[in-house]
Amino acid sequence: MWSPKLAGLGAMFVLAFGIPMSGTAATDCDGRFTCAGPARDTAPVTQTVRENQDSTFRTLRYRGSVIWPMLTFEGLNNLEEIEAYYAGGLGGEGSGPGPEYGITFSDNALAVISQEAGGTGDFANNPSGDTTMAFATGSSATLNVPDGFEVGFSFFYSAAQHPGEVIVYEGIDATGNILATLSLPVTPSTGATPYLFDNWQPLGVEFEGIARSVDFGGTTDLIGFDNIILGTEEPDVLFHDRFEE
Repeated sequence: MWSPKLAGLGAMFVLAFGIPMSGTAATDCDGRFTCAGPARDTAPVTQTVRENQDSTFRTLRYRGSVIWPMLTFEGLNNLEEIEAYYAGGLGGEGSGPGPEYGITFSDNALAVISQEAGGTGDFANNPSGDTTMAFATGSSATLNVPDGFEVGFSFFYSAAQHPGEVIVYEGIDATGNILATLSLPVTPSTGATPYLFDNWQPLGVEFEGIARSVDFGGTTDLIGFDNIILGTEEPDVLFHDRFEE
């Protein structure tokens, strides 16, 4: 099912996603990240909350920095708005309540489940689980942390055809001073799978000051993100045991 916000956009999404609104499954992804799949007209595909999705904030420290638990987007429906799920609230279709991390997302940020897991995402080889993040409208999706975070942040991304950009801001909603900018080169498909977005690369960035929002930019529905970690520029930091008490 479409989420309420997506359903209200009507024909605009026929062009943006190549997904027929009549309920007939698309036969070609048309290069888009959120391609229609066989589960398009069934009940929303859901995922079991796992990995680092603890219901309480587990404070970890690495090199003196507080590290947020990894955001993997598991536990949300396919094409569901993430919204306040990571602030102890609900996703756009009522999934949750999610873990209380004090993190929210702009309304256009969607959880996308892979076609292999019954969703509509034209991707494979993402670093964990079956769910990633993409944005449905506009040129970027924004992550907000009103209480702020320091040192850096890291993530994985896939951009098979067009590059992207990530900007770290001092204020919420991508406002205030820019603390860091990171260019995201194209990650060409490997050709080893039937999915276009099968090449995921880790990136991280350091900055000085306190950040309260991150803008994930690129071409609409042509870039995906996964395994976001705040507080460190090392994408693999949660996979080793070098934490401080």
